[in-house]
Amino acid sequence: MSDTSSPPPPKRRKKVDTPKTKVSEPSQPDQSNVSLNQTFSIPDGPPTPAANVHGSADAQKVNYVIPDIEELKDHLKNYVSNYFDFIIFSLY
Repeated sequence: MSDTSSPPPPKRRKKVDTPKTKVSEPSQPDQSNVSLNQTFSIPDGPPTPAANVHGSADAQKVNYVIPDIEELKDHLKNYVSNYFDFIIFSLY
């Protein structure tokens, strides 16, 4: 009896993606959009103070940054109040 079976299929190997980088050329960032002759203007007058992230800014500074802050506060209070009313009434 002769052995006529075909050879087993080759074993599969995992393909590992390796990044191909050229070692001989140092990589440099693209500087085509950078202009070395740019001039920057500094605004005259005091800079606008930002509210402190930790909440230690006084109300005068906050009002200086956002002049309509009282209007914004009233709007947010009304919005939240109406939203809670909507939730409460929708439960019944």
